[in-house]
Amino acid sequence: MVVVLGAALQLPRVSASLDPAIGHPAAVSFTTPGNPALGLAALFLSFLALSDFTALSMHEEVHNLYWAAQVSVRLAAMFVFEAWLYLTKPVPGEVAEGRFKGLKNDVVFTWAFVEMFIMFWVFTVLRAERKEIGDKRARALEREKD
Repeated sequence: MVVVLGAALQLPRVSASLDPAIGHPAAVSFTTPGNPALGLAALFLSFLALSDFTALSMHEEVHNLYWAAQVSVRLAAMFVFEAWLYLTKPVPGEVAEGRFKGLKNDVVFTWAFVEMFIMFWVFTVLRAERKEIGDKRARALEREKD
């Protein structure tokens, strides 16, 4: 899927070979210091995942309210991110430049695409559940009136 989406949008491929003899960078190990922003991003994503798991264990009404707010924001953010990746992709044959050049590849695009697909699926499921909950409340109100 990564190769198909990346090739369809002409995004640079992430190379599995890291041989310096043929022009690829040397392998990065976990002992070399990296960008401190990556650690902060990992911490942020961990807390985001933890809050999602916490919301799953809450009462159904709170759970639905949380996900209704989260899904729409995440879906919009993924759509904007996907559009940015597509509009700023490097010309085929050229190397990505700029501050966010590490994001402009087929793996990141595929992750964002799958994330957007899952968020859309959750959005449609929540919308159907919200309709069912509204129907149940309407029937309960009719029973109370009678």
